Amino acid sequence: MLSQPEDIAAGRLEVYHLWVEAFNHDGNGPSIEADHAILQDLLHGAQQLCFNNQNNRLTEAMSKNALVQAIHNRAGSPAKLKHSYHASITCSIRVLHCEDDIAYELRHAQELEEQIRGAGIADVGLVEVAGPHYGNVINPQEINAILLDHLRASSHQGGESANRYHEHEYHACQKMITPFTKILAKYGYHPHEVDSDNSDSE
Repeated sequence: MLSQPEDIAAGRLEVYHLWVEAFNHDGNGPSIEADHAILQDLLHGAQQLCFNNQNNRLTEAMSKNALVQAIHNRAGSPAKLKHSYHASITCSIRVLHCEDDIAYELRHAQELEEQIRGAGIADVGLVEVAGPHYGNVINPQEINAILLDHLRASSHQGGESANRYHEHEYHACQKMITPFTKILAKYGYHPHEVDSDNSDSE
């Protein structure tokens, strides 16, 4: 089991207690209507961890969508929770550690890398990138390039060392219409709208 920093473990426990308080059920059936004031506190804490308070339309939309998905998967029956985790990984993996992550240090990513390799996945690599816990949202240019190269290498050339990614020059990427665009639009995100101030959500 991965070790948790003491303060992060305490924070996760606090989130758990907020979750229980918000739904007030025993986990064996549908919950009563959630307490949305408590859920807002929970959501704010998650945004601090994931984005270091670098809020914009995208982070707001992703947070709200994640909350809806969590309610669907984790606020019902044990069967629904089990179904949400019913998957196994067999492909090559790149573990990305974000240098500005306020919760997890590099050593935690290294520990995860070793555990994945120990589970039988031979092609595992660790890459350090700039950004908060959810660096793929705040720093997509660098991370998208890494993921694209990994996909190309896995599809056509076999596994390659993660060290090669540090040799790249990263180019600005354009915002794309993806399968998630329609989902996030429900929560106020549109990829071609410009945030007036990336530090403030709207």
